[in-house]
Amino acid sequence: MSLTTLAVSNALDIQSSWGKHELNSTLASAGGDFGTKGALLKLGFQGGLVAIEYVLTLHHPSPRLYRAFSIINFGAAAGVGGVAAHNYTVPPPGH
Repeated sequence: MSLTTLAVSNALDIQSSWGKHELNSTLASAGGDFGTKGALLKLGFQGGLVAIEYVLTLHHPSPRLYRAFSIINFGAAAGVGGVAAHNYTVPPPGH
Protein backbone atom coordinates (compact mmCIF):
# COMPACT_ATOMS: atom_id res chain seq x y z
CA MET A 1 0.00 0.00 0.00
CA SER A 2 2.78 2.45 0.87
CA LEU A 3 4.60 1.81 -2.41
CA THR A 4 1.39 2.41 -4.35
CA THR A 5 0.85 5.68 -2.48
CA LEU A 6 4.41 6.73 -3.27
CA ALA A 7 4.00 5.81 -6.96
CA VAL A 8 0.74 7.79 -7.25
CA SER A 9 2.25 10.86 -5.57
CA ASN A 10 5.25 10.69 -7.93
CA ALA A 11 2.94 10.37 -10.93
CA LEU A 12 0.99 13.43 -9.76
CA ASP A 13 4.23 15.34 -9.24
CA ILE A 14 5.42 14.47 -12.75
CA GLN A 15 2.08 15.47 -14.27
CA SER A 16 1.88 18.71 -12.28
CA SER A 17 5.45 19.69 -13.18
CA TRP A 18 5.44 18.84 -16.89
CA GLY A 19 6.56 21.77 -19.04
CA LYS A 20 6.96 24.15 -16.12
CA HIS A 21 10.18 25.75 -14.88
CA GLU A 22 12.08 23.23 -12.72
CA LEU A 23 13.95 24.54 -9.68
CA ASN A 24 15.90 21.29 -9.16
CA SER A 25 18.76 21.50 -11.66
CA THR A 26 19.17 17.71 -11.61
CA LEU A 27 15.65 17.25 -12.97
CA ALA A 28 15.65 20.25 -15.32
CA SER A 29 16.20 19.95 -19.04
CA ALA A 30 18.75 22.10 -20.84
CA GLY A 31 16.04 24.76 -21.20
CA GLY A 32 15.32 24.71 -17.46
CA ASP A 33 11.90 23.09 -17.63
CA PHE A 34 10.65 19.71 -16.41
CA GLY A 35 10.19 17.07 -19.08
CA THR A 36 11.33 13.64 -20.16
CA LYS A 37 14.73 13.83 -18.43
CA GLY A 38 13.21 14.76 -15.08
CA ALA A 39 10.44 12.18 -15.36
CA LEU A 40 12.88 9.39 -16.16
CA LEU A 41 15.15 10.37 -13.28
CA LYS A 42 12.21 10.45 -10.83
CA LEU A 43 11.04 7.05 -12.06
CA GLY A 44 14.59 5.72 -11.74
CA PHE A 45 14.90 6.97 -8.16
CA GLN A 46 11.61 5.34 -7.23
CA GLY A 47 12.56 2.12 -9.01
CA GLY A 48 15.84 2.05 -7.10
CA LEU A 49 14.05 2.53 -3.79
CA VAL A 50 11.58 -0.26 -4.59
CA ALA A 51 14.44 -2.57 -5.60
CA ILE A 52 16.38 -1.88 -2.39
CA GLU A 53 13.31 -2.45 -0.24
CA TYR A 54 12.51 -5.65 -2.13
CA VAL A 55 16.01 -7.07 -1.71
CA LEU A 56 16.17 -6.18 1.98
CA THR A 57 12.75 -7.65 2.76
CA LEU A 58 13.41 -10.72 0.63
CA HIS A 59 16.40 -11.76 2.72
CA HIS A 60 15.25 -10.43 6.11
CA PRO A 61 11.44 -10.36 6.23
CA SER A 62 10.19 -8.95 9.50
CA PRO A 63 7.18 -6.92 10.61
CA ARG A 64 9.52 -4.30 12.07
CA LEU A 65 11.28 -3.81 8.71
CA TYR A 66 7.97 -3.65 6.82
CA ARG A 67 6.71 -1.04 9.29
CA ALA A 68 9.89 1.04 8.89
CA PHE A 69 9.64 0.97 5.10
CA SER A 70 5.95 1.86 5.28
CA ILE A 71 6.73 4.91 7.40
CA ILE A 72 9.48 5.97 4.99
CA ASN A 73 7.26 5.44 1.93
CA PHE A 74 4.21 7.21 3.39
CA GLY A 75 6.41 10.09 4.57
CA ALA A 76 8.02 10.46 1.15
CA ALA A 77 4.59 10.24 -0.50
CA ALA A 78 3.31 13.04 1.74
CA GLY A 79 6.29 15.24 0.84
CA VAL A 80 6.06 14.56 -2.88
CA GLY A 81 2.27 14.95 -2.77
CA GLY A 82 2.68 18.34 -1.11
CA VAL A 83 5.04 19.43 -3.87
CA ALA A 84 2.56 18.19 -6.49
CA ALA A 85 -0.27 20.13 -4.83
CA HIS A 86 1.88 23.27 -4.92
CA ASN A 87 2.77 22.66 -8.57
CA TYR A 88 -0.91 22.72 -9.50
CA THR A 89 -1.07 26.32 -8.21
CA VAL A 90 1.80 27.41 -10.51
CA PRO A 91 0.50 28.60 -13.86
CA PRO A 92 1.93 27.00 -16.99
CA PRO A 93 4.41 29.03 -19.05
CA GLY A 94 2.83 31.76 -21.10
CA HIS A 95 -0.08 32.44 -18.74
